[in-house]
Amino acid sequence: MTAEIAILNPHGIALAADSAVTVSFGGNRKIYNSANKLFTLSKYAPVGVMIYGNAEFRGIPWEILIKKYRHELRAKKYQHLKQYSEDFCKFIDANNALFSDGEPVFYRRLRATYIGIRDCIAAGVKDYLEKNKTIDEAETIKIAQKCVGLKAKEIFERNPLPGSKPKRFTEDFQKVAPKVADIVTQVFEKQPLSQASKDELIEIAKVAFWFRAGGSGLIIAGYGEKELFPSCVQIKADNFLTNSLESGEETLLNHGKGAAIIPLAQRDVVDTFLAGIAPDLRSALDTYMHGVFDELPSHIAKGLPDGVQEKDKSEFIEKVKVGLTAVLKTFKNRLGEHIQGQSQPVMTVVGSLPKDELAAMAEALVNLTSFRRRVSTDAETVGGPVDVAVISKWDGFVWIKRKHYFRPELNPNFLANYFNCREDKNETEE
Repeated sequence: MTAEIAILNPHGIALAADSAVTVSFGGNRKIYNSANKLFTLSKYAPVGVMIYGNAEFRGIPWEILIKKYRHELRAKKYQHLKQYSEDFCKFIDANNALFSDGEPVFYRRLRATYIGIRDCIAAGVKDYLEKNKTIDEAETIKIAQKCVGLKAKEIFERNPLPGSKPKRFTEDFQKVAPKVADIVTQVFEKQPLSQASKDELIEIAKVAFWFRAGGSGLIIAGYGEKELFPSCVQIKADNFLTNSLESGEETLLNHGKGAAIIPLAQRDVVDTFLAGIAPDLRSALDTYMHGVFDELPSHIAKGLPDGVQEKDKSEFIEKVKVGLTAVLKTFKNRLGEHIQGQSQPVMTVVGSLPKDELAAMAEALVNLTSFRRRVSTDAETVGGPVDVAVISKWDGFVWIKRKHYFRPELNPNFLANYFNCREDKNETEE
């Protein structure tokens, strides 16, 4: 996971991204704090891009795809920012040859988990043969059942499925069940398995399907040639099942809209900062209010005189429910107005911030999210150095803070070669 933010006002756009990346393999996870998520999309135009969620698409890191697109874009410029988004999506669609396997995240991770189980079975059989010289099918099935059971127990304890699952989940899983069965056949081939082991392998797939992780997204931000005010476009990538790209919402500043704050991925801390109330607290408040108001009519009805008939009592309860529903709706509306009132002064100030203050605010909000994770029992999926950049119409893409995996002072050729591209010299700017 990650925490990123884009803050727009008439002066420019501040982009900030943390460096944490979660790597999953064989059902296990490891977090590194050195990932790059913020890049220039063009060497010549004031356009940048941030990635969040899964760090790769169809088996290739987003960083490689972005830099290849930047190389092919060269000095070409577009009149509107949205055209960069559309062109990037076309570039991905047109380069199918780049993607070797193209298997979505769900199937790839499931296959890796099954291969880990298969390796466990092979090791168990090898140990048995060293002690007993021969092994029959029944003993092989026992070893397989033990390996499958241990892995299933580990996964189920870490990611327990709810007792009752929505009908939609069952219907959706049925669509992928044939492919899951194919993967089981491919990985285990002629390995004899008990029915209990086969059932557990399917349950492992259901856990992976329930806790969907693998989707990713990009946000392209900056200016087209004809645009005086900044804008950004979000692109969603369904790495989980379909490996498809979808150009999403565009945020465009104009004379009537002075600022915008766009948190990406883990946005709860930013939402709390803007609204004055945590999203989970607001959700809990909504749930509790509904529960109280559902029970209240029955409690009120208990105070009616003993002589009231059941029919009249039922009608009274229904009228009270109607009245309480209206009260609850009014409460939600007023709460929403209050929250909006809380954020409006902040947005007014953000609309006039100079570029350096935009950058400081973006960095602070990412660091606040990181700190929140550090002092909670959650995994620290936000952390590491924060990369910060500001894009403005005439200054272009300017790095405020940027980490390197090397020492820049020892590699002057890295910066010197940034624009040293022979093919670019004869390019005309469009």
